Amino acid sequence: MNTPFVAVDALTVRFGERVAVNAVTASVNTGETIALVGANGSGKSTLLSAITGLLVPDAGSITMTVPVAKTSLMPVDVGFRSSMGVVFQSPSVDGTLTARENIVMAGRIQGLSRKEARSRATELLTWARLADRGDEITKQYSGGMRRRLDIARALVHRPALLVLDEPTTGLDIASVRDLWELLDSLTDVTILVATHDANEAERCDRVWIMHEGRLVADEMPEETLARLGGDTVELTTRGDSAELSRQLASALADAQVVRGEGSLTVHCSDGPAVAARLFELTETDAISELTVRRPSLSDAVLALIESQRGSERMEAAA
Repeated sequence: MNTPFVAVDALTVRFGERVAVNAVTASVNTGETIALVGANGSGKSTLLSAITGLLVPDAGSITMTVPVAKTSLMPVDVGFRSSMGVVFQSPSVDGTLTARENIVMAGRIQGLSRKEARSRATELLTWARLADRGDEITKQYSGGMRRRLDIARALVHRPALLVLDEPTTGLDIASVRDLWELLDSLTDVTILVATHDANEAERCDRVWIMHEGRLVADEMPEETLARLGGDTVELTTRGDSAELSRQLASALADAQVVRGEGSLTVHCSDGPAVAARLFELTETDAISELTVRRPSLSDAVLALIESQRGSERMEAAA
């Protein structure tokens, strides 16, 4: 059996009485790209902070296995930190410096010689598609350019593990696409990325789904999607969505109904048939908009989280 590159065992982080990360056990294999998804407050950033050594866990352990040295390291070890590149949610580019100067400075901090840092800056500016603007002051850069530079800086010392906390937040569609194309090209780097958009996880090898501090799923994206299958029916209601949700749940035994604010999402095997049944169950003018489509990974993640909430409500009522 292969030894995981990074192993998290029963990791728990508390802030006072609140448990932010609750006994999470998971592992990352060399070369994998893993997406960490979940709602705001689910524990994603706290888990990443513990893995990167920014937070000391209250219980459990984190280890990185270094095959060459045949030893295991923990976040407090210098070897662990030097094997990792980190991109935080808030951009850390120095806007008063050029892109080249930003990368050279990061390289010097990581212990590279001035010559090697300059050489790496040239390589990484080309990789990040910034070579033609590498000597401009970065405060003139767009958000997407600054984020690509952020990642280039994190790669300057050739880390084995790259950790990114919601790197696409605030980026437009084209910038998100460009960033993921660059991440996909890093075939020799293991990547752990938290994302607010579960659909981005479709590009990853595995997805970790967090809910209320717990890891509720660790699987391939296609396995997450397979939880739903079939079609997704989305409708906006003019009346009481809660009542319609109860009617649907009772009338459609094979469908999963997720209620939103003035809306319903129904996951089912036959979308057109369910749409027809909807109009039988309610007045036509109670539905202002209805669409039928194939489910996305975001749909699957939301349905799983809603299922978890339902189980929690049942346990609390018991």
